[in-house]
Amino acid sequence: MNLLNDPNDPNDPNDSVDFFLDSYDYELPQELIANRPKKIRSLARLLVYDQQTDKIFHDFFCHLPRYLPKNSLLIFNNSKVIPSRLWALKKTGGKGEIFILQQGKKENEALCFLKFSGKRKEGESFLLQGNFSQEVTATLLTRDSSDNASFILKFSCPLEFILEKAGQIPLPPYIRKGIADNRDHKDYQTVFAKQAGSVAAPTAGLHFDYPLLWFLKNEGHLTKEICLHVGVGTFKPIESPNILDHTMHSENFSVPLETVRALNSYEKKRCVAVGTTSLRVLETLFEKTETKTKLREEEIISSTNIFLTPASCVKSVGGLITNFHLPKSSLLVLVSSLIGRKKALEIYQQAMASGYYFYSYGDGMLIKLSE
Repeated sequence: MNLLNDPNDPNDPNDSVDFFLDSYDYELPQELIANRPKKIRSLARLLVYDQQTDKIFHDFFCHLPRYLPKNSLLIFNNSKVIPSRLWALKKTGGKGEIFILQQGKKENEALCFLKFSGKRKEGESFLLQGNFSQEVTATLLTRDSSDNASFILKFSCPLEFILEKAGQIPLPPYIRKGIADNRDHKDYQTVFAKQAGSVAAPTAGLHFDYPLLWFLKNEGHLTKEICLHVGVGTFKPIESPNILDHTMHSENFSVPLETVRALNSYEKKRCVAVGTTSLRVLETLFEKTETKTKLREEEIISSTNIFLTPASCVKSVGGLITNFHLPKSSLLVLVSSLIGRKKALEIYQQAMASGYYFYSYGDGMLIKLSE
């Protein structure tokens, strides 16, 4: 199939090539998947795409301020990754994994994925592995009714204590097969992370270090924060052939009052979302308006399942800072909502040809939208 031409009726937008999942596929050489970040975060490479001039620039992330709109507002996601991966033994001796998805409604309970051989049984007990002074167990209470793939577990001591003693950072499977080490506890966390709750890092923020944040402030740029806890749904692939049939997962977010006030005082063209999670929050705030209007000046606590596609009209920002994403992923589709699928894939091809590193520990991109 020629992915740059519409093989169907051009008068039916739902049949456009832009909505075929296969249209978002590309082949990435294995050697361009970053297994470690740069030792100095801001020395990652930066690809800049200026939509107004349709030009691409190649630089380093530490030079980001020279490409931003003057006195811009950058919105960061300050969610902190929890060490949600635990190793455990079944009573039969079989070893497996407990993946914490979120804190349960009751004390010492959590919603989890289980990776063990055999069928799951209510009342089944698992012995947790780690630096514990006494035996720590988790007991399967019930299967979660919402997705039928996760389980409610009851732990024998507080979950915070367990994660501190034995939790491993949940690296994506394409990074060293998901096996984290001590370096990842620092590397897979933004320097501005505050509120624990994510099972994946808001990776665009990984490129920022303290010198770059100081430089941004010194150049007259303002940084403000939101918090969206990245859930396990971020790993869920699009399975429907037509992307418009995909149901996006829901994630909770909060926007502090000072960020709301900043959003109300800045023009759209000077607002830059740092990461796809920040963009999804901002678009959720303004999705019901034809143009950006002022928000009520109060803290906002809500959730979003917004799915940005080429059918969307992004209206909350003038730019996006992001990484290079997996083929056929909702994040690549999101990038296409800003600049179109054809241009997004063209940029990705140029990035590969120029040796950029992809995915969570890879290099970054700034998209500057035309006014």
